Amino acid sequence: MKVFIRRDYFIGMHTVLIICDEASAADVLSLRAYLELSDLRTVVCDDGRQALSTISRDMVDIVVIFSRGGAVDGFMTIRRLREKSDVPVVVLAEHSDESDRIMAFELGCDDIISSPFSYKEIVLRLKARLKRRDAGTHDSRQVYRNGDGQLVVDASSHKVLVDGVEVNLTASEWRIFSMLVANCNCVVSRSQIISACFGYASESYDRVVDTHIKNIRSKLGPDGRLWIETARGYGYCFTATASTRQVP
Repeated sequence: MKVFIRRDYFIGMHTVLIICDEASAADVLSLRAYLELSDLRTVVCDDGRQALSTISRDMVDIVVIFSRGGAVDGFMTIRRLREKSDVPVVVLAEHSDESDRIMAFELGCDDIISSPFSYKEIVLRLKARLKRRDAGTHDSRQVYRNGDGQLVVDASSHKVLVDGVEVNLTASEWRIFSMLVANCNCVVSRSQIISACFGYASESYDRVVDTHIKNIRSKLGPDGRLWIETARGYGYCFTATASTRQVP
């Protein structure tokens, strides 16, 4: 199946990139048709390598990996995407068990929709994720301090800088981190993070949150644990001794 890109859409319409991972052409065409009827622009490609080329030249807002072979078949694709892009990734899986779902989340997947699923559910989930991503942007930056360290959060561009150095967070990491920052100096439970950032309400995803926090701390540098403290047995807290708003 070749890349198919429609360019006759209104400016501002969200673009969904569909990666055909073991999915039949008929299934993909049906999904595309439903997404387009729901005012979502579509781009279709065969694999992760082709997807990266598409993302680099096209404005893609969210990626859907359509996997008829199960969540495990999309692992390599998720890994490749996360090496180059922080675009949200949703997996449609015909078969997936808990270990597959955990692995997919740890690799950077944002959501998994397991069979049986309806196109209406897919559209609602995609639009909800896009809405959360688009919400809350503003034109100012927030500057936080902790000891001698300085951390800048720019919500409008989803950028984070630690002591002047930009930190590259994935889409999932950004959602978790921005939630912690929004609740500065307050403890946020794992269950609250799971519900708000992933749309689930299961303790089985605690490990996913812990893995994301570990990665975020590592990216924040040697003082990562000072910025994000652990409330043992409960959750996490973004800690700052001072904060100011800054207009760029």
